[in-house]
Amino acid sequence: MNIVEPIIKNVFELPDTTALVDLSGGKEHHISFSQLGAAVGSAISEIERLGIDSQNCVAINFKDPALDLVYFVALSALGVGVYPVASFSGIEMVVIERLGISICINDIKNVSMPIKSVSVKNNLRNNNISKHQEFLFRDLKNCSDRPWLVRNTSGTTGDPKVFFSSHLDGASRRRRYEEIFDIASSSFLSFTLAHFGAARQRLFYSLCAGRTVFPVSREFSFKKIISIINSFKIDLIYAVPLHLESLIGEAEVRNEEILFGHFPVLECTSSLLRDDVEKHVKQKVTPNLVNAYSFSELGHICATETQHGSARVVEKHPESSKMSRFVSGVEVQIKNSSGESLGPDEKGLIAVRLKEENFSVKYLDSSGNWISSLKNGWFYPGDLGARSLEGHLTIFGRADDMLIFNGINIYPSEIERAARQCTHVKDAVAFGISHKLHYQVPVVAVTSLDGFDKDYFLKEIKRILGNKAPVICVPVIDFPRNSMGKILRRKMAE
Repeated sequence: MNIVEPIIKNVFELPDTTALVDLSGGKEHHISFSQLGAAVGSAISEIERLGIDSQNCVAINFKDPALDLVYFVALSALGVGVYPVASFSGIEMVVIERLGISICINDIKNVSMPIKSVSVKNNLRNNNISKHQEFLFRDLKNCSDRPWLVRNTSGTTGDPKVFFSSHLDGASRRRRYEEIFDIASSSFLSFTLAHFGAARQRLFYSLCAGRTVFPVSREFSFKKIISIINSFKIDLIYAVPLHLESLIGEAEVRNEEILFGHFPVLECTSSLLRDDVEKHVKQKVTPNLVNAYSFSELGHICATETQHGSARVVEKHPESSKMSRFVSGVEVQIKNSSGESLGPDEKGLIAVRLKEENFSVKYLDSSGNWISSLKNGWFYPGDLGARSLEGHLTIFGRADDMLIFNGINIYPSEIERAARQCTHVKDAVAFGISHKLHYQVPVVAVTSLDGFDKDYFLKEIKRILGNKAPVICVPVIDFPRNSMGKILRRKMAE
């Protein structure tokens, strides 16, 4: 099989259906599947001219999100491994060197790159399908186990991890995504830029389903994206928690009853979504909020309950996020540090296993070797959780974020929730610093409003939390985040 087979099928079965709406440059261009196929065929021809084949892995770096999709599909069709990069620094250069990547296809002119640069033009609107259709099926060979997509992730830790997804793995991820979201009847837009992995994959899934996508360019303002969603009545939207907070702020500024009148489904991937954010999103943005449990290594595992395309969040523990809808072919257990399974409502490490042959997750180590990350056949994402007798999964946060202060286990979310209730506090992030006597001392960093008093705050939160209260308060302007908006707790502790 080849991951792009459904898209190529749509090129010939849905030729006049709009595949994507290109809104870059201030103009609106509706690109049909036929036009998309012609552009992909042209790109395949260019890739072959460069001497690139299925034995290669290539970097891509596009400003134009539509062109990014074209070359992503074209390279995948040829069985070429794809490594999307946003820059050429840090982990990106480490990956490029270890994998021996020697070429980057891009649309950026006159920019120096550390490897060979090939700049291409947007060919979406100037191609005829008959001219290029010979390329579309000729090289769609069986690529099931071949590397498809190079991924690197750091989550909330800031520590980079690099791994490959195969064509078969990509198809499995798409199937699990479709179990949660009705992409077969939805147009799609992501607030996250298309060159980010999570957004690109969701755009790709929607094209496979024959639906229209709206790639977001770097030039788009937040207000413009909202206008696009309302104008085109887009059904499915992807956002990270940082975007949700911005949406709430935009709704309050506009003082409208609700930001999206047509109630699109809004996907947020966050194991812990703040109660106040969730409440305001459902009141001011859209009631159809789905909080999905997903991680880079495996994709979607479960989500808050959905019914008939609408989200219905089940009852939650005050400091947790509870997931009740699991995709098929996934097994989730709670285990202790010895790998033994725990009973109902016992807190422990979340362990995940896919019921698939040759299930594996391998990371690229510093020596360039691929090392399995499974422990006795299970993948541990690093989260603490519990499962009820009914099977619902409750997530309490990162295992390595939990603090032990004077023998007391403290979840950062407990401190953060209490801090947000205190006078003149906008937001809070809790973490621990090492101490010889107390093991870890709880610290809370806060962003605040005018009139905030640190000493009064510490007394106020002490009344709420007692022995679990933070000992130190650090007022800050903002919190360090990764490219997806996730807060980097470890960096704060430094």
